[in-house]
Amino acid sequence: MDTRCAEAQSSEAAVFPPQVILWGIQRGCDTDAASERRLIERLESYAGPPVRRMTVPSDPRLLNCVGVQCAQLVQDACPQLTGQLVGGEVDEAISFAGPTPELVVRLRVWRYDLGNKKDYYSYGLCPRGVCGHLNVQDKLADMASHLVERQPFEADLRPIQEVLDSRLPLCAMPPERLLLPTWALDFKAQRATFEPCRPFPLPRCSGTTLSQMHKNAPTFGRSGNASGLSRSVINGTEGAVWGLFGTSAVSAVMLFALNGSSLATSQGANYDVHGTLFRPALTATVFSLATLAVAIPTTYFLERDAEKFPQPSSASEAQLLCPR
Repeated sequence: MDTRCAEAQSSEAAVFPPQVILWGIQRGCDTDAASERRLIERLESYAGPPVRRMTVPSDPRLLNCVGVQCAQLVQDACPQLTGQLVGGEVDEAISFAGPTPELVVRLRVWRYDLGNKKDYYSYGLCPRGVCGHLNVQDKLADMASHLVERQPFEADLRPIQEVLDSRLPLCAMPPERLLLPTWALDFKAQRATFEPCRPFPLPRCSGTTLSQMHKNAPTFGRSGNASGLSRSVINGTEGAVWGLFGTSAVSAVMLFALNGSSLATSQGANYDVHGTLFRPALTATVFSLATLAVAIPTTYFLERDAEKFPQPSSASEAQLLCPR
């Protein structure tokens, strides 16, 4: 009886979905939030443990990792973490194999087993953004759910650089299985140069190399944003232009106020001249309007860049934070 109970418990543990840690789904240099939500919903629908989410700093350099590269960063920051690290990419390519150019959405989902240190990859091609009967978000979720179920003997044993440099393995399949348009069924001779089959490009949002990134792991603070301006420089620039506007505006108001007083009256030999401060007040007003015209667009562009490339305000915020 005890043996049967132990076997039953072992069987249940074997089929129970593994703990998944989501690194993220990238679309170029941006996070594909819709695909991430759908992937989490799909994985959690199997009654397994909730998907845990890595808190990745808003640093473009972190977008340059795939599979084991991301896992190395995670293990440096969170050595106690176990489970299946999952991430993915959405890329778009133009196919010229037919009579007219066609957009093909390319998908790659990767999984790294933090326990047995093995890589797993899955690829998809979606002509015109349609993946058979699924959309891109559902296709990614479907690929991820199958990927986390793969057994250790199904792992990809290639070095990571070979994975990154290789053309999509889907291109070794018969064209009719690629779910491509009918015109693409005759491009066997062109398959070697078929654009959607090219290797996935690394995001080009940062000039920092992977070797430089690993030297700084697990902290990824930046001294400036993408335009090379730090937060202090941005604040200083905004303070200068708005300070100049405030000073000139206050000066104009004061000059107009004093223009009706005795201070603005000049006494001549036979007559008095009133309102002598009108022209200086008008000049100060024009200058304040000019500085306002400069301050508004300057603030807009500086803050837009700061939001697009946010910077950590402290060293702790620049850490790759472990999921709770």
